[in-house]
Amino acid sequence: CEIETAADAAVCLEKARDWNPDLITLGMELQGVYGVELCRELKQDAATKAIPVVIISGVTDMDAKAEAFEAGAVEYIEKPCTPEFMRARIESVLRPFTEQERKSINPYYTPLVLVAEDSRAIMSVYQFLLGNLGCEVIPCEDGSVAWSKLKTTAKGVDLVISDINMPRVDGHELLKRIRSDEGFDQVPVIMSSTLNELGRINGLLNIGASDFVTKPFSHEEFGARIASHLRTRELMRVQEGLNAELQCANEVLEERVRERTRELRDANVDAIYMLAVASDANDTTTGAHIQRVRYYSAGIASRFGLSEAECDDIGLSSMMHDVGKIAISDTILKKPGKLTDEEFKIMRTHTTKGAEILGDKEFFKNAREIAHHHHECFDGTGYPDGLVGENIPLSARIVAVADIYDALCSRRPYKEAWSQEEVLVEMVNISGSHLDPLLVDMFLELIHDGTVDKIREEFA
Repeated sequence: CEIETAADAAVCLEKARDWNPDLITLGMELQGVYGVELCRELKQDAATKAIPVVIISGVTDMDAKAEAFEAGAVEYIEKPCTPEFMRARIESVLRPFTEQERKSINPYYTPLVLVAEDSRAIMSVYQFLLGNLGCEVIPCEDGSVAWSKLKTTAKGVDLVISDINMPRVDGHELLKRIRSDEGFDQVPVIMSSTLNELGRINGLLNIGASDFVTKPFSHEEFGARIASHLRTRELMRVQEGLNAELQCANEVLEERVRERTRELRDANVDAIYMLAVASDANDTTTGAHIQRVRYYSAGIASRFGLSEAECDDIGLSSMMHDVGKIAISDTILKKPGKLTDEEFKIMRTHTTKGAEILGDKEFFKNAREIAHHHHECFDGTGYPDGLVGENIPLSARIVAVADIYDALCSRRPYKEAWSQEEVLVEMVNISGSHLDPLLVDMFLELIHDGTVDKIREEFA
């Protein structure tokens, strides 16, 4: 090191301003001035306030150490001491952290540390020590300013250091505010206190303080604690980043699953439509009948109070109500006259055959129930199982209303289309015996509000 000496305070101040040294060491007792007072003068002068000051003294009293620290000293060395001890402490101030130690936090990131401290001298010590760690400091003269800056700093604070006793908002209140806000609950908070305030530390730790330092403190210990908390904070940031990436990946996978589900559903719907058209051998309009039944059924289900998805499912499933007719001979299906008892017996099997064709997949549950039970009667006289009332699946009861209405309105090989008036009379007559009366009333509402006419026009 290059050395300059001064025998008194005036020479020290002059040389400090002109020479701008990297370090000033002061004896506690100087000619005409107390060492702590000279330290205060240095820290109040704009030209010298950033220069670290080490006080060397034969006074071992803890109050003297506290006074030196309050004046802005970064280190207090007690005499007598060995030259090796003196050199080690001086070197630790001149070169407090090696490049490797600084990079152990994060070589590509400048940590942001918010310091709440009402003493300007102590604030300058914090700025010196944190600067040597490669940190950017946000100085705040009390807890109120600290809380305001913490909320408005766009970059995000990595660490908070707070004195306990401050005007307006003290360290205890600042800590409570930080820990009660979910935006800052992961930010480490170090409380600084004097020996007289140690009794309050347990309470502060219990409400969320991460650590504490006692003034006066060794700057080596302070630096080690800060570096430790910043490394932990950096690991948390890495974890938060990995969690965000994982969440993003999960969202992408979920969207792919949804997309694949939509593709499978669309493929199933296409299969339903083609199978339904193939099975509806009597409808020369190529699927118009099954489309009308589909939307009539969905409309009744909506009036019944089912969800949009349930209505859509019943509508699609209704298209396969006669899928079992694939297994019935055309001579029976297209016979222009009345069927014989034997032929009618064969015709009735299209219900059970339809359920068999649709298999046991969950996707076809409603379609299977509809195919099997859409010819059941509300009074129990239907087929194939003779179910009564609400023992008949709701989906099958809904489709029965839609199917009978459309069948009566349509021309078939064995009959002409009925007029709307004739159809309505017949629907009312078989309500309660063949059809569920509640569902018939709901369907009549669809007729009166024009919904049925719109469907008939679209699929004429």
